[in-house]
Amino acid sequence: MTEEATTAALRNISTESTVETAIRHAELIVEAVPEELEMKLELFTIFDKFAKPDAIFISTSEELSILDISDVTIRRDRCMGMRFTRAESGEDTLELVPTALTSLETQQICREAAEKLSKNVRVVRDRDPA
Repeated sequence: MTEEATTAALRNISTESTVETAIRHAELIVEAVPEELEMKLELFTIFDKFAKPDAIFISTSEELSILDISDVTIRRDRCMGMRFTRAESGEDTLELVPTALTSLETQQICREAAEKLSKNVRVVRDRDPA
């Protein structure tokens, strides 16, 4: 990155002291905490309560069902998984993990965001719910 691009990017980064404040105006909210269902459920509950109505909730879970994680929100159509992986070819890939309830609009928005982050985007099936 050029120095100007780096400076511009850094100007867009801010910190908040609470999750509630950090997500209030976000359009795409990504949780990236350890693979502990209770922790992810707690975050999605907070997201549901404090995020704006059209926000999309993303989990980076590789081991847990995204459908199970989304169970605590009334916006299950706006929940999805996204995670970086390494393909068998050795290339980095961004996997999109829609659930049976993820809307087509949510899937399209996430695909567009993913394509900005990675040239290798693929859709994979969610883990079976517990």
